[in-house]
Amino acid sequence: MLQRKKPASPSRANEASLLDLPPQNLGAEKGVLGAILIEPKRCDEITALVDAADFYRESHGKLFRRLVEMYHAGSGIDLTTLLDYLEKTGDLEEIGGEAYLGEIISEVPVAAHATLYARIVREKSIDRQRQEIGRELIALAGESTEGKTERIHVLTEKLRTLQERAAPRNLFVSASEAMVEVMQNIDNSDTASVVGTGFEELDKILMGGFRPGQSIILAARTSVGKTAFAGQLLVNMSVHQNVPAVFVTLEMSRLEIMQRIVCNLSDVPMEVANGFYKAAQYQTKKICEAVHKFDQSTFHIIEATTMSVEDLEFSLSAWMKDNELRLCFVDQLDKLTVANWEGKDDRERKSAVSTALKGAARRLGIPIVTLTQINREGAKQERPRVIDLKGSGQIEQDGDIVLLLHSEENANREKAESERKTGVIEVGIAKNRNGRRGVTLSLRHIGDRFRFGPILEEEQRAEASETQDNPAEKECPVENRRMF
Repeated sequence: MLQRKKPASPSRANEASLLDLPPQNLGAEKGVLGAILIEPKRCDEITALVDAADFYRESHGKLFRRLVEMYHAGSGIDLTTLLDYLEKTGDLEEIGGEAYLGEIISEVPVAAHATLYARIVREKSIDRQRQEIGRELIALAGESTEGKTERIHVLTEKLRTLQERAAPRNLFVSASEAMVEVMQNIDNSDTASVVGTGFEELDKILMGGFRPGQSIILAARTSVGKTAFAGQLLVNMSVHQNVPAVFVTLEMSRLEIMQRIVCNLSDVPMEVANGFYKAAQYQTKKICEAVHKFDQSTFHIIEATTMSVEDLEFSLSAWMKDNELRLCFVDQLDKLTVANWEGKDDRERKSAVSTALKGAARRLGIPIVTLTQINREGAKQERPRVIDLKGSGQIEQDGDIVLLLHSEENANREKAESERKTGVIEVGIAKNRNGRRGVTLSLRHIGDRFRFGPILEEEQRAEASETQDNPAEKECPVENRRMF
């Protein structure tokens, strides 16, 4: 005989309904509101912890917003003035009327626990948001792959923000504690973490080179040699100093990048490196020596046509779990995006990308060197300025170091060749958060070798190159040219 199920007891039914409710504490919400009504001066410490969106009950959030408006306007806050203000805004009935306001005050006789109430409201709000993110992640598991990765990045960023809010750092550090850190740094300077650029004068200005967590911006007009200069830095740092590095190329293929670096290391022109001319015997030897140098380096390439900063940070972070990484180059900023950037104009996107890159550099603990362009107005100037960075002033703000390349040969084509500096690139330190700025260094640029170096040193190197043991093989003869 089938037995009829007993109906759930009222207490069990109420327990189930409570479990279905999102995390919330209406008593703490009333405590916050009542504390402001009793002691309006508590508003500053409360608003440092919560805002209107943190309240579970919508009417509580609206009342909180109105109380904060009155406080910032300098209005006296008590039950009478609040009633008058809510009548003017048309919110009185929605909030619960005069009776409900009286109830709030009667339930909170003192304001001593205002910050405790506020922390409870914040914690419940964070828990609700985590719960919502969890639901979205579960829903994403059953969706198609289109757009899924980007949405996961958005949710991951939300979780990171919530975590930072849930466990805020102690913002107050005594001056004596900070001074101890200064003295420890003086006594035990961690120069090993600084990556030298390979240019002695530049390293002096940068106090050793690039430091962990820095965002370095490398900018120039089109065709001045940004990628070539970045390649020279890569050779100096990764090949000569054996610093583990990655070069993210979003504009050129990895083959083109590697051909340029082979030219740099082997001192052969691009016509030979790309196979257009047949290499002479001494050039083949030089190329083999260059390849051997790369066999011993810890340098890797990421090739893509576009990439989000979130994808980049995830890839670098995953790589760093099993491999050492101390430096990253990104060519270039215009090709980067951020998650959930649809609907933003180009300036907003670049601002978001710049800020995201700065955050990624700090979280990963490595310097990130990002290439970008000078805007059209800046291109009309004789020399580029930091305000000419293409797209957004946020790039200048986020950058710890901003290097501006200038080529008089490229910029002043209308001048006679005899009046122009040919083969010289100026590197301007437009911003240096921790050192000198406004300084300009001149380097010799050997264009077809994609190489940069001190002017005197490169001139001596060029003279030595002209006195090869077999001068007949110095340049590839016309008959060695490959015809396609």
